[in-house]
Amino acid sequence: MKAENSARKITNPWPEQKRRAYLAAIEWDLRTYEAMQTELQELQADIDELAAPPAADIRGNIYAIPRRRPDEIFPEYLRSHPARPLSDPTPDRAELISEYRARILCATEYRETVRRLNAIDRVLIRLERSQKPDDRLKLQLLKAKYFDQDKSDQQIAIDLHISERTFRNWKNGLLLEIAKQLGMVI
Repeated sequence: MKAENSARKITNPWPEQKRRAYLAAIEWDLRTYEAMQTELQELQADIDELAAPPAADIRGNIYAIPRRRPDEIFPEYLRSHPARPLSDPTPDRAELISEYRARILCATEYRETVRRLNAIDRVLIRLERSQKPDDRLKLQLLKAKYFDQDKSDQQIAIDLHISERTFRNWKNGLLLEIAKQLGMVI
């Protein structure tokens, strides 16, 4: 008996409570998948908006203005003073953008969210590309259970023409597959 318990600890080092908590976290990620994707897209849009140059009117283009002599353009009081260099906001703006991007992209929460979404995406893509009919049903199960969230487990099983036990086995199998994509040994 003692040898059996030690072998189990070697093959599965996680305590049962920790495994359940991690699977519950994966279920939460699946339920909030679309909201997390939207949040990441908004963060990326903020970065892109910050990095985009301000829109300029075409009439403000220096090449569209006809050339004039300096004495026609500048009044006397400006011509007599030495020219001051104009400040260029581009380097300052670029530095702010790079700092903001580094702060966002290096944030642990952001990286973990991206990692979790990528793991879910890999499983979804595998199910979509699979030729097995069971995998198509598993994809429908995943979408109905976690993305639509408007039916009970029994109703989903009835709609997919599977037993409730098969429903639970497939659901747990999908959660374990996502956990493996995340690098967890469960």
